[in-house]
Amino acid sequence: MASRTTDLVHDADGPGDPARRRAALEAACDAAREAGEPRGQVAALRALAAHDAGLGDFDSATGLYREAVAACRRTPCGTLLPHTVRHLGDLLHRAGRSAEAEEAYLEALGLYRSDPATTKGDLANAIRAWAVLLESMTRPGEAVEAWGEARELYLEIGVQPGVEEADQALERLSAR
Repeated sequence: MASRTTDLVHDADGPGDPARRRAALEAACDAAREAGEPRGQVAALRALAAHDAGLGDFDSATGLYREAVAACRRTPCGTLLPHTVRHLGDLLHRAGRSAEAEEAYLEALGLYRSDPATTKGDLANAIRAWAVLLESMTRPGEAVEAWGEARELYLEIGVQPGVEEADQALERLSAR
């Protein structure tokens, strides 16, 4: 991300007037678009989406995340595309739009699995998010499978909190 966009996003961080923060993030989005900085644009759009989601405006946040995904698709951004698609899934899940969230998670998983540069941590986190969704959709068999895979990956890379969360989920699901 170029320094001008980084500076604009950074200036918008922190407490303060939400309208002022939103205006600063919109300026960062515009600056990145005008400068032809796809990574900067994606970062600014994601920050603006997080701001709107934090205020409960999930429709705006979803639109912004979809715009960020589209920007990633136009210009190769490495792992930024699956990360952004996964975060779109997280947002859709929070908004109660389970079917759309599942679609986003499955796309993110496909992207992660097809890219040899994907880290086990990124893959584990995406599988974890999908497992949480499956559990909330009352699909315990699929959730058990996903939690088991996430657990194994967390174990391989030494992320004990991830292993413990998966163990708790697997125990909870086995009690059903």
